[in-house]
Amino acid sequence: MEPFRNRVTAQLERWRLNGLPGHTTLHQQARELATLRQKGGMAGLWPWRPRMLAATLDDAIGQGIAVIRHFAAAVGMEVIDLGLCRSPEAILAACRDHRPELLGLTVLQFTSEEELARIGSRRPTECHLVVGGPIFKADPALAGRCGCDFVARDVAAFLNYLLNTPWDRSEIS
Repeated sequence: MEPFRNRVTAQLERWRLNGLPGHTTLHQQARELATLRQKGGMAGLWPWRPRMLAATLDDAIGQGIAVIRHFAAAVGMEVIDLGLCRSPEAILAACRDHRPELLGLTVLQFTSEEELARIGSRRPTECHLVVGGPIFKADPALAGRCGCDFVARDVAAFLNYLLNTPWDRSEIS
């Protein structure tokens, strides 16, 4: 695990120095990490596979969540894609059914605050809620009001979060 963790950390350092590349290159870099992990016979950043659900509340294109999904899978997470423009009820039902360690959501519109707050307050307590989208830059307090654990401004912030979050399987019953 340590050599792979070092590889992910090195990728983050390259992005810090050179900036994030475009979507095509990001997807290619995710594939390279996944190939390295698989060829090395490694589970990923953890000795087990944390589960992540991914969806958008109000984004019908989903470019950002696609990059997040690819990197989450590349570093060893089991990723379940719930799709685009999902209702809070569908997302919460999936959380109950799949018991993920992480729920990743894209939110674009201010009109989605009530839906995000419903998810934030009703999700299982062991499920970390990580969000992204330009709305959080426009209203930095939104995440706190809605019960989110982390705002990923980009894929580098998301990977840093994964590297520094102690996933505790004992939380999951």
